[in-house]
Amino acid sequence: MRKFFYLILVLVLAAGCCTKTGKLPSLLNPNPEVVLFETLLRATAKVDTAQSVGTAFAVDTNLGNGHTLVLTAGHVCLTEQEEVRDSVTLSNPLWKEPITATIIVVSMEWDLCAMEIEGGLLEGLPIAKKLMNFGEPVYMVSDPLGQFPVPFQGRVAHENQSLGRYLYSMTAIGGVSGSAIVNAQGQVVSVASQLLTNGLFGTGFSHLLVGPKTADVAYFVALVKEVYND
Repeated sequence: MRKFFYLILVLVLAAGCCTKTGKLPSLLNPNPEVVLFETLLRATAKVDTAQSVGTAFAVDTNLGNGHTLVLTAGHVCLTEQEEVRDSVTLSNPLWKEPITATIIVVSMEWDLCAMEIEGGLLEGLPIAKKLMNFGEPVYMVSDPLGQFPVPFQGRVAHENQSLGRYLYSMTAIGGVSGSAIVNAQGQVVSVASQLLTNGLFGTGFSHLLVGPKTADVAYFVALVKEVYND
C-alpha cells in the first residue's frame, strides 16, 4: 500500500514539473470547460491600438515563412479615419513582453482582419467544419474594457438573414471584438464582431453578439493564405 502511495505521489509531482505553470489543471481540475479556457488563453492575445483595445487569436494555419496567422475583427485594424493600420500591439500574460503584429489585409464585408506574428508564440485554433445548432454552448476569452484575459460562455442563437451573420447570447462590450467564438471542442465557429442593440449595430453593452458565418471565416483564411503565399 505504501509503495502504491509513493507511486501516485511521484506521478503527480512529475506531471506538475511538465507544465509551464507547475500546476495540474487537467489532473486536479478535470472540468473540461476550464481546460478549454486554458487552451483559448494560449491561442489568444490582447490587441492595443492608439485609440482602442480588442482581442485576437491564432488560427491553425502557418504562413509559408514560418509565421503564424492571427485574426481579429476588421474594425479593430482601422484608424479613426477608417484607414487600415500597418500594425497593432499584441500582449499575453504568458509572454515576457508585448509584440508587434503586422496587418496583412482587412475585409469589412466580413469584419475580419488578418495579421502575422512570429511563429511559436500562440497556439493555433482549428476552424470548425460543422454548423452548430440552436442553443449549443460557445466560449471565448476576451479583453473586455482592457481586462484581458476574461472567459465568457454563451449560446448559439440563430442566423440573422438580414445581417447575413450569426447571433450569440453572449456578453458584448468594448474590447471583445476579434475574439474567437469556439465550440466545446475548441474549434472556431465565428469571430466576435459587434453587439446588437435594438436590432442595430451599436456601442455600449449588450447580451447579443454578432459574428460572421463559420464558412466565411474559413473562406477568408483560405484567401489570405493563397494570396500571401503567391
